[in-house]
Amino acid sequence: RSGLGISCCDNDVGTPYRPSSDILIRYARIHSHLDGLCGQSSSYGIDFGAQRVDLATNVADAVNGREDGWYQVDSTQQIRFDRDMAILVRTLIDLLTSAAPTLESTPEEECKRFVSSAVRIFAKKEADISPVHAIASRDPYADCFSLVGRFAQPAILVQLSVETGILSDVIERCNGEQGISIAATDASMDNLDMVTVGTTSDLEHCFFLQSLSILRTFLVATAGSEALFPYQLNRSTGPITEGDTLRVLNPFVNVLAAGVSEGGDIVDEALASICEEASSAMLRGIMRNKRVFEAVFDASIAPIARDLLARGTSDRSNAASAAIMRLHQLHTAS
Repeated sequence: RSGLGISCCDNDVGTPYRPSSDILIRYARIHSHLDGLCGQSSSYGIDFGAQRVDLATNVADAVNGREDGWYQVDSTQQIRFDRDMAILVRTLIDLLTSAAPTLESTPEEECKRFVSSAVRIFAKKEADISPVHAIASRDPYADCFSLVGRFAQPAILVQLSVETGILSDVIERCNGEQGISIAATDASMDNLDMVTVGTTSDLEHCFFLQSLSILRTFLVATAGSEALFPYQLNRSTGPITEGDTLRVLNPFVNVLAAGVSEGGDIVDEALASICEEASSAMLRGIMRNKRVFEAVFDASIAPIARDLLARGTSDRSNAASAAIMRLHQLHTAS
């Protein structure tokens, strides 16, 4: 937990010490190697879950602590990341993935610290590009966060979502209310030791997919229950409303609607599955609230399903159409 020297301060002025690229790359590789050793030992029945959680938390803190200056945007909107940041992010994704299944056997305090670091790393900062964008470029479907959500306690996830504001931010991103503005950086900052990750449009698309996936994880982890999922982001008390729930559901339904009209080239099976899983969890979670459930269903799923039924079975062959029809069956089941 010492940070291996990357979080030291200058003794004279008390300012944070900024490690060199070589130190950060070595830091990532050491943590990756130690995690591999923990994995090998675990195969012999030795429990190193707490240690793997520590390793992932260390790297999450290192990534989250990176300041501006680790990315460049040229005049053609090509984005490049410092090589050390690219390696840290790749290592973080691997460590989150390996540590998440150990949460069930990890002491509660360590578990909460780990989940806190994971949640905070996905909370967007004020910068044009922040660490969450770097993770999106490598893991656009936020598979590592989904794995954390599967093993973390729902109460801890909800508490941290409120403390960090991540859920409010994610819902805004999914509804197109919070985009990213990426300006070209100073050409004098050119650095040959960088990794090209794509264009600004590519990054915006990955960021949107990541946001959908994170919101899906919160819905699935809480089973969409209005007793657990904080639909009332702007109010602390009172019953949930149609508007509360539609703001959460609409991003997924809109993606499926695009897939219905445009086909599999726009919405593939993986994206359709994310949207269906999130929508199903939410609709099942509010099903007991008949008034809200009926209003939400009639405003979102029903019009698309009616249109598909009118066209006939030939128009239900793609993944998005099939997902809409399965969601439509929830109404019959209710």
